[in-house]
Amino acid sequence: MHNHKPGKTKIGKCIYCRVGPTNDDSLQDEHVVPFAIDGSDVLEKASCRICARKTSAVESRALGQDLKGIRTVLGFRTRHRRKRSSTLPIEVLRNTGEVEEVDVPLNEYPRILAFPVFPPPAYLSKASYQDGIEVVGIQVIQGNQEFASVADKYDAQEMAVYVSKYPKDWARMLAKIAYGFAVHSQGLDHLSVDDTYVLNSILGVADDVGMWVGCDGETKLPQFPSIDHMYGLYIVEGEIHVRVKLFSFPEAPEYHVIVGRRS
Repeated sequence: MHNHKPGKTKIGKCIYCRVGPTNDDSLQDEHVVPFAIDGSDVLEKASCRICARKTSAVESRALGQDLKGIRTVLGFRTRHRRKRSSTLPIEVLRNTGEVEEVDVPLNEYPRILAFPVFPPPAYLSKASYQDGIEVVGIQVIQGNQEFASVADKYDAQEMAVYVSKYPKDWARMLAKIAYGFAVHSQGLDHLSVDDTYVLNSILGVADDVGMWVGCDGETKLPQFPSIDHMYGLYIVEGEIHVRVKLFSFPEAPEYHVIVGRRS
């Protein structure tokens, strides 16, 4: 297995459509793991303006909605620091039976990481498959936090935050991460457009992400408590497989992505 070697890799053409730089579009850098969750590996000059717009849309709901709370609480990087809120919404069920959304200070917001759990990729399991991706569970990791005083403050019988509402966007983001890591590790010359299985899903051309992305129940990446991210790559019968673990806590699920055939 080829493990994570952090750093920058110069590409010089769009990794999605393979167009080179022009006077109107000098190409943008691509983070393997999104910048918004502290991804450090960068593919330099690797995305044209059109494809960058498409792929950033892949991440926007997973990062901007499902992970917004934990990103804000942990102070992850943002390109829009002035827009960062000092409060976040939670839903409370008051002792009176009334349900209300309340904006709470960051120190009162639940420190929760929640990950969608998927079936194994249909390509591997040979399960009947039509489109999209199924969610078979939610894996929740909760920080050591005392909620009794917060509940008392808001007269709350129960408190809730909503996470993992956009599982298909998560899966497409994972496919994008795996593909970016494959390019980082193997080089773009070994990943032709026709042989990259996840490319159409990443770009929104096909609704087949569940064919290539899933959870196989295996643990192959190192286990240690951290908010860093891990990935590893290996070749099986000429095909590139990437394992991705966002936030390296032992409880976090390990995702398996079949990226494509190595050229």
